[in-house]
Amino acid sequence: MTGAARAALFACAAVYAAPAIAAPSFEELARQAEPVSDLGMLLAPFVEDCRRGGELERLRCESVRSALRARLPGRTFLYTRDGAEAVPASAFDPRLRGVRLTVVGCLACKQLVEAAPGERRYVTLKVPTRGPSGGPVAAEVARATVSLASPAEAEKWTRTVQPFLRVELLFRPADQPWTVGQSRGYAFTPVGVRVYNRCTGEVLHSEPPSQGQAPREPRCTPAEAEAPEGADADKEPPELLSPAAINEAMGQARQEIATCVAQSQLRGTARLSFEVAGTGHPESVIVEGAAAGTRLGEGLAAAGGKGKFPPFRGDKQRFKYPVVLGGQRR
Repeated sequence: MTGAARAALFACAAVYAAPAIAAPSFEELARQAEPVSDLGMLLAPFVEDCRRGGELERLRCESVRSALRARLPGRTFLYTRDGAEAVPASAFDPRLRGVRLTVVGCLACKQLVEAAPGERRYVTLKVPTRGPSGGPVAAEVARATVSLASPAEAEKWTRTVQPFLRVELLFRPADQPWTVGQSRGYAFTPVGVRVYNRCTGEVLHSEPPSQGQAPREPRCTPAEAEAPEGADADKEPPELLSPAAINEAMGQARQEIATCVAQSQLRGTARLSFEVAGTGHPESVIVEGAAAGTRLGEGLAAAGGKGKFPPFRGDKQRFKYPVVLGGQRR
């Protein structure tokens, strides 16, 4: 046997003897992800042109933008959507004996994200296709089937279960702009998706697979879905602030937060820990993470304390709002 043949034989043996590496579960990927509610902060480095202000501000902006563009694509983020709108269901299909669920790759498809003054974009997880009207149609990222016995059972399921579904989307920011017709957006990179019932923890779909049930929401009350159609619930404040309400309120402070971050050398993630009264007034804002105990932290806390949240029925609500820090290269 020649030396080349012997080397090839050993190489093949090494390949076959190598132990298989198990793919990470959804939970393992999610543990490494950072929850995000403000997509504008992730989109800004790819959209910002740094033309505002004087020369020093322009240079500082370009430094932060360059650092974030280099690092953000390597970080994983978690975006959560709740309710029937997040997981559309088909009508009862007698061939499937159930309904088909579809998750589209949308982080912001109905409401534009303001990434910079005057710069608003859609955010998807795949480049959309052109629809019959010429506008964008988001591509699906997951599909599942729920087995149901009859159309009546399917109708009850869509009324009492579908509103309590939760979609968790794992993704990495990407500099991938797209234009479809008159619409402009960015396609971030999908990493994983999970659909589950937040009242029971039952997982309906997970890619990559989950290790077990998902966390149950303590205050989940499925009976609310049995409310008669046409009931006017808009006049009464919600029990707690929704992620959308928090994100909208924090949008008022986004520019001030961005200014604080641009003036800092810190990198990583700062977390603003809020305690908000039922009136919507922030009673305390504590900065955790990389900016804790720094001048940047003081500025972030002051900016967050100016937020005006909508009132809710609960006495108080605590939540954390992440702020991605850019840092300047020295």
